[in-house]
Amino acid sequence: MQVESEVSNQFGITANHFGVPMPQAPALAAAAGYDGVEWWVGGDLNDDPFWDPAIRSDYAAAAHEEGLATPSIIISMVGKIDFPADASERARGIRVIREGIQACVLTGVPVMMIPCLKRVRNTPADQIDRLVEDIRACAPDADAGGVVIGIEDMISADLNLDIMRRIDHPSVRLYYDIGNSIRFELDPYAEIATLGSWICQHHVKDAVTNAPIDDTGEPANVPLLLGDGDADFPRFLRAVHGTKFDGWFVLETLPVNDDPLGSATENLRRFRSWLAESNS
Repeated sequence: MQVESEVSNQFGITANHFGVPMPQAPALAAAAGYDGVEWWVGGDLNDDPFWDPAIRSDYAAAAHEEGLATPSIIISMVGKIDFPADASERARGIRVIREGIQACVLTGVPVMMIPCLKRVRNTPADQIDRLVEDIRACAPDADAGGVVIGIEDMISADLNLDIMRRIDHPSVRLYYDIGNSIRFELDPYAEIATLGSWICQHHVKDAVTNAPIDDTGEPANVPLLLGDGDADFPRFLRAVHGTKFDGWFVLETLPVNDDPLGSATENLRRFRSWLAESNS
């Protein structure tokens, strides 16, 4: 994307922001002004609506009626696809990845995001080795189906570059989240510049440093409107522009004041304003 050109990015929102069954999410996303909906898959195989072909069909029809795309899904089963040493759990994770790819192919979803390696600076090297091996094994399936596997993690940019170079496959990229980097006290602006074209998509949310610790022992994801936390979105967008990124920004926000539609609308208004200013 050229800074002086017209804004060309598209804007999605994670469906779980609205707290409704998936087939109802497109109408709300369209009402808030979004171009697409990202499907958040929180349940195990056969234990989430995403794995039901009939529900995927109902959702696809609703999205089509609203003129919305589905840029991506999140296989948000943190701890279940985390490349463990246990052989049976590791095999189970690979099965979920392969079945997720197939579901993306059948639904026409181009990006499947896998959140993993959330121990930040304490991620063991052997766990990273297993990730490289398992994702490399699944990459041909993704390539054959026209799907990109987007890895979202909380390790350093340098380690992520090493992972990308070791996997060395065009269907494997990184999915970046500025909010996660803020709450885990990383430097998103420098990381984005370092990772460059390895980033396939951006999650957008605000966060605070020194956040309260949640019951998992991690900094809590606090509901905030964009711009009300510690993320510097104009600086973020300058960094993104430097990578020539022209893909989707997906707002992975939580509703504020029990107003999902109002929060979604205001977040998009703010983000569009920053992006337009950064392109002027």
